[in-house]
Amino acid sequence: MLGKWLDRTYNDGDKLYIIFCTLFGVAASLFIVVKQLNRIHK
Repeated sequence: MLGKWLDRTYNDGDKLYIIFCTLFGVAASLFIVVKQLNRIHK
């Protein structure tokens, strides 16, 4: 939702912000999963 709004407001038809927000979300999810797995294995 944030990426769509940013693209509509600040971009001329490109989907740059949608891609950036999606990649940020995936990276944050992976970071949280790895952090939890490290906590479980200790």
